[in-house]
Amino acid sequence: NHMDHSHLDQHVNNIILIRKGFGPKRIGYELSTRGISSSVSSEALDEVGGWKEAAIEVFNKKYKDGVADDFKSKSKQKVFMQNRGFSFQEIDSVIS
Repeated sequence: NHMDHSHLDQHVNNIILIRKGFGPKRIGYELSTRGISSSVSSEALDEVGGWKEAAIEVFNKKYKDGVADDFKSKSKQKVFMQNRGFSFQEIDSVIS
């Protein structure tokens, strides 16, 4: 039940446009508010890929000094990344 490729490409392009600074969970939500089914958006999100790299980029842009030393600050950093729509796995790849 794959959609035709031009339709998928359109969604991939939409994701790339709204990807700037956001993770796949947030973008999936944005797509759903635009009436795009979760199966279509997850296929397109997988097609785009590179989410760990995107997480690193977003983190480094926000936190120039890197990962915090203390638990409270590190927790705030993780919440920021969650709010940006990154998964725990992607966040853990940045903040460990």
